Amino acid sequence: MSKLKKWYILFWMILTSFTLNAQVKTISGVIKEEQDGSPIVGATIRIKGTNTVTTSNEKGAFSLQTSSNNFILVISSVGFEDKEVAIIQAQVPKFIQLRPTTNSIGDIVVIGYGKVDRRKLTGSVGTLKPDLVGSNPISMDKLLQGRIAGVFVQPSSGAPGAASSITIRGVTTLSDAGNSPLIVIDGVPMYGQDRINNSTNFSASGSAASFTQPITANNYRPNNQFERNPLANINPDDIESMEVLKDAYATSIYGSRGAAGVILITTKKGMQGKARVNVNFSTVAQNAFRLPELMTGDEYAQFYSDYFDTLNTRRPTAGWPPANRAFKKGYNTNWLDLINRTGIGYNLSTSISGGTDKTRYFVSGGYDKEASYIANNDFERFQGRISVESNLSNNFKIGVSAAISATLNNSLNAQRAYYDAVIKAPNIPVFDALGSYAWRAVFSPANIINGTAPLRDLNPVGTINTGKNYVNDLRSISNVFAELKLTSWLTYRLDFGVDWYNTKAYSREINKQGTLRGSATESNINNFKTVINNLLNFNKRFGDHSISGVVGQSFERSKESATTITATNFMDDRVLSIISASNRSITNALTQEWTLVSFLARMDYGYKDKYLVGITNRIDGSSRFSTNNRYVNFPSVSAGWVLSKEKFLQNARWINELKLRGSWGLTGTDGGAGYYGSLGQYSFSTTGSTYAGSTIISATRPANSDLKWQQTTNIDFGLDAGLFQNRVRITAEYYKRTTKNLLVNGGLPGFVGFSSQQQNIGEMVNRGVELTITTRNIEKKDFSWTSSFNIARNENIITKLNFANKLDASLASERSGGRFWLEGASATAFNLMYWGGVDAATGNPRWIGSGDTVSLIPFEILYSGTSRDFNSQRRNMGDALPTFFGGFDNRFRYKNFEFSFFLTFAVGNKIFNGAKASMYAYSSVDAPNLSKDVLNYWRKPGDITDIPALINQSNTAFTPGGSRSQFQDFTLGRNSSRFLEDGSFLRLRNLTIAYNFGENLLRRARIQGGSIKVFAEANNLFLITKYTGIDPEISAFGSSVLQSGYDEITMPNPRTFRVGFKIGL
Repeated sequence: MSKLKKWYILFWMILTSFTLNAQVKTISGVIKEEQDGSPIVGATIRIKGTNTVTTSNEKGAFSLQTSSNNFILVISSVGFEDKEVAIIQAQVPKFIQLRPTTNSIGDIVVIGYGKVDRRKLTGSVGTLKPDLVGSNPISMDKLLQGRIAGVFVQPSSGAPGAASSITIRGVTTLSDAGNSPLIVIDGVPMYGQDRINNSTNFSASGSAASFTQPITANNYRPNNQFERNPLANINPDDIESMEVLKDAYATSIYGSRGAAGVILITTKKGMQGKARVNVNFSTVAQNAFRLPELMTGDEYAQFYSDYFDTLNTRRPTAGWPPANRAFKKGYNTNWLDLINRTGIGYNLSTSISGGTDKTRYFVSGGYDKEASYIANNDFERFQGRISVESNLSNNFKIGVSAAISATLNNSLNAQRAYYDAVIKAPNIPVFDALGSYAWRAVFSPANIINGTAPLRDLNPVGTINTGKNYVNDLRSISNVFAELKLTSWLTYRLDFGVDWYNTKAYSREINKQGTLRGSATESNINNFKTVINNLLNFNKRFGDHSISGVVGQSFERSKESATTITATNFMDDRVLSIISASNRSITNALTQEWTLVSFLARMDYGYKDKYLVGITNRIDGSSRFSTNNRYVNFPSVSAGWVLSKEKFLQNARWINELKLRGSWGLTGTDGGAGYYGSLGQYSFSTTGSTYAGSTIISATRPANSDLKWQQTTNIDFGLDAGLFQNRVRITAEYYKRTTKNLLVNGGLPGFVGFSSQQQNIGEMVNRGVELTITTRNIEKKDFSWTSSFNIARNENIITKLNFANKLDASLASERSGGRFWLEGASATAFNLMYWGGVDAATGNPRWIGSGDTVSLIPFEILYSGTSRDFNSQRRNMGDALPTFFGGFDNRFRYKNFEFSFFLTFAVGNKIFNGAKASMYAYSSVDAPNLSKDVLNYWRKPGDITDIPALINQSNTAFTPGGSRSQFQDFTLGRNSSRFLEDGSFLRLRNLTIAYNFGENLLRRARIQGGSIKVFAEANNLFLITKYTGIDPEISAFGSSVLQSGYDEITMPNPRTFRVGFKIGL
């Protein structure tokens, strides 16, 4: 019995031992990048030899269960080397670091036609990973604002889907067509990044497009044009990374399109592992950041009654209205309040990705709605994308990436409605006595002077409720590739890409009193671009030497067609079809083609990964030029020295990385040449003139067979440093870019018989410095704080022009308000008459001329009829582009909570407050509503104010020879510095707070290896600026950087609030 008992006890001891050993344990850790310590999202963690597997969440954290004490973890992630970690007694390291591979986009930089390890990079490239930014903008240009040194992004307005200007290291050319960077998506250059290609004309408020006589001097009025944002077709959630190529090493390989910089967009791809589903949803509310303070209806009526009474008193013999024709009081219509709302929008983005060692896939879809704070003006986007890559064998791989998007934008009229609501007379009701919209301004100076109804037919409420204004885009960007591995170090790749773009814009104005029973405009645009790349990539290492690069050929062809039809006289407002109008005409019909053939090569050499040399070359041939100058060469050379690998720095353990680099090279542009710039242009006679029975064809622009490529010489010096275990990373750069053979449509002397011709007219220099500092300030288990700061300075100077270019020279005519092309000045400088304030004794404006002479009469009037040119009295008053600009990002984590804020700033830029000028324009016959500031006008000697007397010597109606029918008020013009202001600003662009569900909550939700994040964010929370307008970050001329710096009652950017969640399964 005792023997049996012993065996029984032994049996239970063994059984208990196995049971204890088989207890399930939960292990956890965090996967990070080796170089900068940032978390790796979606890394696969597997217990070797088992089916136990999980993935890391958005913080890089993972957990899995096992019954073993001793095992091996295998960690893998796309772009990083696989790593095996031996685990003893279930003790997992707190952090597991992965090293980037030579083909990753983590700390491997995507450059033109290839990739390079950032540590070996000898050029200037900025990188942005949207998933790590935290904010959720609807378009990628908003994502870039303030994030990368030297990249200046300025929205044109707050209208949904409106374009932004993007400049990299300053103005590149004197043509709008050449100042936007080339944007390449998965190897396919995007079509149409400039203002000309993306502008749509539309019908707005009838004759409200301009002020009627009397007029103000050189007033900029908003035209009926909307410039859509071509980047709004891209879903930011699909972007893996964006690389901004800035110097010659990085951009020369793009030759004729690289002068303004290059932005490479790499979209997300599938990776090996189980299927992973991501769902992002948010709802967003937007409202007006701030609105101008305007007169009430009673204030408006009293002011204009006083004004016309003064006119009648001062000029009774000139036919001014009698004093008893006063403006009526009683209505106080706040038009801005009536068209404003809180717009509610949505964002839904889903994706599924995964794959095996043979095939990987990524499929996504999304819907976005952005609702403007102007009622009935919305933007919608539907988007889908698929990416599949398959290894057909060990040496052969194929893949396809195809995206399609549809945007529906009915916010074309948002800017127009905002403008009209500002200037519309507030003593007019919304509806007339019959209940119809009151379009006519019954009480206006035009009625009083002429006894007739005015031409202006404003009713902002009626406009947004009855007009039909929309532009719908359908776009597909696709790429198919095949890749053959010839040897272990040599690979051939064939790419075929397509960018297809179809746009329909429609505008319909209803039948109003005095109009031709309504009008409509319809435009249809179709663009088709194909790209073929044949590339031979090599990457070989032998001993201490390494060599890599690419040799290839590229072919690109673009065909564009556009038609515009206008119509008037519709029988019914409900009829939209153009064909139903009785008067129809084709106002534009255009087809044009362009072809580019290129040969390219790049080679990077390294010795001990310490001494680095890079050489690139590209030969471009463009159909835009004649055979005399069709082909051009764009070479570059660069070098780098990794000092941190030198023996003399080995003891400086606080220095982890220190590299000096420099580059020289050529880039170019052909955008300013036009499609057929070297050829003469001809037109058929529009008067019906014939010769021998045939319509006469006449030359409209002479040919220029000597037209050359515009070329830019780039010099760049940089320093990259990683200090204190890479917790502090610094990049500092100096650059100089010299542009020759500037391409413009230049003026010609009158005796030539033509007004203009495509020409090479001069030279320009941009020079500047950039600094980027990123820091990991605190790294604790439960708390972390990281920061990123960048600042840039750029100086632009026109150094040479091939014509007389003094202010008073005939060919130096104004390019835009106060803008001249002058040697020694910036291309975006303001040259204006110096406003000296208001003379306290007389109430007249003071004008300061050369030698600081003072005149109470504008020089335009003073020099009229003399041999002197008033332009000689102008002076340089500053630049529209900032002296310094940048951003400051801070991100905090406490346990499962995240908090971040992002500031952007600009210093030294000037902005012309044309909005204030328009709201001071009491002299217009249309009697627009005015700013309350005007009530502070000069009344008697001794008054100290900046508003002149209502009747003053800067108004031609009260100067010798003045006429009430053609008077000009020079105090309101865009030629004086009266409304030029400091546009410097500091903006809290984004504030975000988020919570990541912990493992316990995820386990309860039965989500293993997944993640859930809920967040709330606010954009445009506060603005610090001296600018007295609403928003200094707007531009009345869209994406045109050459005409930036004008606020012409431009719709300000909105303040937005967003809440949402992100789920990963």
